[in-house]
Amino acid sequence: MQFGYKTGPDIVSAGLFMAILLTYRVSGSHLNWGVTFGVAIVEKAFSDKDKLKAFFAYLLGQTAGSYLGVVIIELLNDESVHMVPQDIGYSLFYVLLIEFTFCWIFLTIYLHAKSDWVAPSQDFGLRAFTMMIVCYACTAMSQNISGGPLNPNIALASMTVHAITHSGEQNNLIFLISYITAPILSGVLAGAFLRHFAIKVTPATPAHSSPFLGQKMRKAVNDSTMSPMGSMRKELTPEEQSALRQTSRFTELEQR
Repeated sequence: MQFGYKTGPDIVSAGLFMAILLTYRVSGSHLNWGVTFGVAIVEKAFSDKDKLKAFFAYLLGQTAGSYLGVVIIELLNDESVHMVPQDIGYSLFYVLLIEFTFCWIFLTIYLHAKSDWVAPSQDFGLRAFTMMIVCYACTAMSQNISGGPLNPNIALASMTVHAITHSGEQNNLIFLISYITAPILSGVLAGAFLRHFAIKVTPATPAHSSPFLGQKMRKAVNDSTMSPMGSMRKELTPEEQSALRQTSRFTELEQR
């Protein structure tokens, strides 16, 4: 079974929607190496030891989950998930270009909808719905050209498992180069765009006065949820304490 042709963008996007609902408050609903790389850029994870540990934990968890899902599919079905371009004669660069284009659109909107700092709505349901819609659109437009995985961990798991279980068939593992490189590069660029442009031009509010506090700020105020990279620090920094005091004063004024 080629991913997208029988699975369909509707099932893929609906599955993503359910996964977001189940994981958002617990782990931040990354679900994709590209999202994790993007969040790492925004949260400056590569310069923070604790966040760097969380970064690798996310990658490991996503990879393990992808392999588990693919193995279950292999055990329950006669056919396997095999991601290949519609025309296997396509060059790696062409597949990379198509994947990069739609991954960048998908991950940029995903990170914007995920972020407290620039999301047009603070309603969690609307955010998850936005992520589902962009997943559906990008998968539907890319699947008939490049295969449309848009997710490197799923592409890696499905193609390697297929190569093992169907060793006598052509596996086309060469396309993994495009399927892995494009989402990661897209995630890095989407995260850089959010951090260096979108956050700076979006008007700040008293409740979100620091672009790098994110949902950790909300957790400090009302124990709402965790930051996109999880709860990394035991204590608030002076910057966060200052922002928390501003938020507390703002809340008192609203109550008056």
